[in-house]
Amino acid sequence: MAGKVYISDPTTTVVSFGMVAVNGFAEGEAIAVEREGDQETVSVGVDGDVSRIINPAKVARVTIRLHKGSPVNAMLRRMKDLRTPATPAGDQFPFTMTEFANGVVWSSPIAWISAEPLPNLSADAPVSEWVVTWSYRDWE
Repeated sequence: MAGKVYISDPTTTVVSFGMVAVNGFAEGEAIAVEREGDQETVSVGVDGDVSRIINPAKVARVTIRLHKGSPVNAMLRRMKDLRTPATPAGDQFPFTMTEFANGVVWSSPIAWISAEPLPNLSADAPVSEWVVTWSYRDWE
């Protein structure tokens, strides 16, 4: 189902990306997970025959909102900068998110930062928003 978003409580969730334990979360919706694309589509032929088409791609994005002053921001920026023309996969790392409240563990051997915070020097915007894209096997 496209667009379905799962919000995690950062006080009961542990997120790691590579060797970095992500912490320093902002207030509110600090961690949000969303599937990318429709998981299935329906096709109706001219005769009225209906068929379901399953999308084999299993990709999700997790949006992580951190306080601007969190030292994790600098670590994530250095990890993002590891991608160069000589090392196009240099910014790919394992990703794990564990929700202790319900026992769900999401993990992937390959994940990458697909969006980094825009530069903003405003005191009114003390949040850095990172988006990590990863593949998954099963979705709870």
